[in-house]
Amino acid sequence: MSDISIAGADFSARMPARGKTVFTLAPDGTASSVQLERVGIGKFNELSALERERRLHRAGDALSVEMETVGVIPFGCEYEISRRITVLDGFALFTLDLKALNGGKIEDITLEPVEFSGTWLRIDLLKPDDPAPLTVAAGNSGTLYSGPEPPLALGITFAGGGRIEFYCGSDLWRHRAGQHLPGAGGEFTISATPDAIRLERHVLFHQPESEIERRPWRFKNFMAWRGAGRRSDTVAEATDFAPGPGCALNGIHRRALRKAVRRAAGSLRLCDCDPVVCRNPAHLDRGGAGREIEHFDCEAYVASYLWGNRQLRRCGRSFVCHPAAGRFAGWAALANLADAIRPLVNIEENNEK
Repeated sequence: MSDISIAGADFSARMPARGKTVFTLAPDGTASSVQLERVGIGKFNELSALERERRLHRAGDALSVEMETVGVIPFGCEYEISRRITVLDGFALFTLDLKALNGGKIEDITLEPVEFSGTWLRIDLLKPDDPAPLTVAAGNSGTLYSGPEPPLALGITFAGGGRIEFYCGSDLWRHRAGQHLPGAGGEFTISATPDAIRLERHVLFHQPESEIERRPWRFKNFMAWRGAGRRSDTVAEATDFAPGPGCALNGIHRRALRKAVRRAAGSLRLCDCDPVVCRNPAHLDRGGAGREIEHFDCEAYVASYLWGNRQLRRCGRSFVCHPAAGRFAGWAALANLADAIRPLVNIEENNEK
C-alpha cells in the first residue's frame, strides 16, 4: 500500500493508506485545510477495515488523477467499502460504495466526517430547499446546525483569504434517504470553534422495529477550493453555447453539450450555469420510477468541465462554464469552472516498506 501525494497549481493533497483520514487538502498560502475521515457502518468503523485493493490512475494529459480502493471490515457480516477519488484543478470528486456481505444488511451509515481547519471569517450553509444560503460570521461557536436535511453546499471563507466548499453530489435522494424510508431517519450536524468547523453526517439510521432492505449504497460528494492569490484566468475568443435553462443532468442538455464540444472550431464557453435541485426521474434514466427523485446537477458541470477540456486541449483549446446570477454566484466552484483548467503539477506514491 502507498500514500498518494498530489500537487496542483495552487494546492497540495494527500490520500493516506492508513490512519484516521482518507483525504486531506490544503490550498496554498491560505493557512487552511480540509480532511475527510473514515466512514462508519453500524457499530463498526472503517479504521478496522483491511484494504484489499488500491489503484492509482494517471491521466496522460495530467488534467486529473484517480484513486480507487476496496477494503473490508472483517466483523459482523463483513462490510465492503469501495471508494473512488478524482482530483483535478480546483475540485475533488468522491464516490463511496457500501455493501454488506454474507447476506447481511446495512442498518446504519455515518458518512465521512469533514473537518475544516483554520481561522475562519464566514460560513455559508445552503440546504436543498433554501432560496439563499444561511451565513454565519466569525465569533459564533458551538453547534451551528443540527437537523435531518443534508447540506447541499457548505462554504468556508478563511482569514488567510482562501475558500473551501463541500457539496452533495448528484444523488441528493440518497443523502435524504432517512426522510423517505419507513422507520428511518438521518441527522446532520455542523459545529464550530474559532479555528475549525466540523460536519458530521449520520445519513441513515433505522428504528429497532424497522424492516431493512438488503441492498448496497452509493453516495457521491465533491469539494471545491480557491486559493487566496488565485486570479481569474478567462479564455479569450471563446464561442458561447447555451443548451437552455434547467437541469444539467437532462439528457437533452448532455447530448447538446457533447455535440457542441465535438464540433467546436475553437474554445467553447457554456453560458448561464446555474446549479439546481431537480426531481425529474427521467434525468437519471429512471422515468418509470413512478415518483420524484431528487438530484443536484452541480457535479455534472464539474464532470463536463473535465471532459470538455480533455477533448479540446488536444487542439490547444479550452472549455469553460460561465456562471449565471443565481444562488451560487460568487461560490468558488462556479468561479473555478469559469477559469481555464490547469494541469496537475506532481503525483507521487510513497510506498510502505
